Amino acid sequence: MAIWVGRDGEITQPRTGQEMRPWLPGRGELDLPGEIDRRTALVDWLIAPENPFLAKVEVNRIWSHLMGRGLVDPIDDFRNSNPPSNPQLLNALANDFLENGYDRKQLINTILKSRVYQLDSAATDQNRRDRKYFSHYPVRRLSAEQVVDAITRLTAVQQTYEGLPGQILVTQLPGPDLGNEFMRMLGKPARNTACECERSNAPDLAQALELASGEFIDRSVRAPDNCFRTAQVAGRSIEEIVEDIHWGALSRPPNHQEHAAIAAHFEGAASEEEGLEDLLWAIINSKEFLFQH
Repeated sequence: MAIWVGRDGEITQPRTGQEMRPWLPGRGELDLPGEIDRRTALVDWLIAPENPFLAKVEVNRIWSHLMGRGLVDPIDDFRNSNPPSNPQLLNALANDFLENGYDRKQLINTILKSRVYQLDSAATDQNRRDRKYFSHYPVRRLSAEQVVDAITRLTAVQQTYEGLPGQILVTQLPGPDLGNEFMRMLGKPARNTACECERSNAPDLAQALELASGEFIDRSVRAPDNCFRTAQVAGRSIEEIVEDIHWGALSRPPNHQEHAAIAAHFEGAASEEEGLEDLLWAIINSKEFLFQH
């Protein structure tokens, strides 16, 4: 299929017969020669320093992805009657984003190094009811794509997608039609609209059943070349494998209570392999693994 830019003037409104010239917010109609690509004029306006919209909208979207809620919430609802929870912070981040040439990595680095991002998720009596001003870090479940990538990294069972490299992450997939039913069950949107509201992280019974007994996790836990079976072949002890699973899933070793519970479970398991399968499944279903906190 070939696509080209028309060079023969503007579009005519069929009902009124009026010529529809390019129009930009705050500037009005533009008088452009026919050979000028109208998309270039739109991009020039979008990234112009005097444009008050782009930097704030993008900053708010990235803040929402990192913090679970936008400074303007819902993040697609910019209007005078829905002001940001912290206008000064939004303006400061937007100005910094603009001055750095719309560098997203720089913006993310700034937010991640901030005190507000590094706050404890444990609420106090004073801020327990706060859902707006980021007085503590909001606990939230990982997105569908993040859950799949986390399970892939933990179990070392790589997911494959037709026509794509074998080591690709779900968060790198080029289209919404790729993925699996597990992701759709956890709220991955079809991306039929540009609204962020299309994605849902709300829990439901189908998600609980999929996490407890679904095919995707079962396949990863029982794979002959997953993390703990590879470790067994390499001669690592059961204690070392249990430590490895905890570090890979939770970034910490098991505590004394967990050690005792795991030891008691292995005593009743039919085999070490079955005990490790149960352990891996239990950790994947734990709140500590599924939630960002």
